[in-house]
Amino acid sequence: MSDLFEGLKALHANAFPKTCACCGTVFTDQAHYIAGTVPVAADKSGFKSMLDDDEHDVLGWFRNCKCGSTLLTYHLDRRDMSAQGLKRREKFAALQQRLLAVGWTAEEARQALLAVVQRGEVTAHLQQALKQARSD
Repeated sequence: MSDLFEGLKALHANAFPKTCACCGTVFTDQAHYIAGTVPVAADKSGFKSMLDDDEHDVLGWFRNCKCGSTLLTYHLDRRDMSAQGLKRREKFAALQQRLLAVGWTAEEARQALLAVVQRGEVTAHLQQALKQARSD
C-alpha cells in the first residue's frame, strides 16, 4: 500500500499547475488552489458539468482568485468513458480495494478518495492509513 498516496495525487494532477491570467499567481496543486481562491458565490459549489474540445465529459470548477479574477479548472468527470477516463476509474477502484483490504468499509474508502479528488483533502483516517503503509 506504499504507493497509495502517489495514486491519490494522480487522480487530480492533470488540472495543475494553474496560472491566473490577471495577476500571474501560479497554483501548483489543488490544495494551493483551494487556499489561494474563494468560491464564486457563497451558495454555489462552483462546479459545472461541461464538454471539452473533444466532446468528453469534464467537470469545470469555477473559483475566484484573490485578485478578483474568475478561474476555471477542468477535472475529468468520473463518467468519462474515454481510454483516459477508464484508466482513471480503474485507479480509483484499485485504491478503494486497497483500503478495503486493510479494513475500511466501501463507503469510507469511497468518501475518502472522493475528498481527495474533489477537494484535495486527505482525511485524518486516510493520513493514518498512509503512515501505516509507509511503515510496512
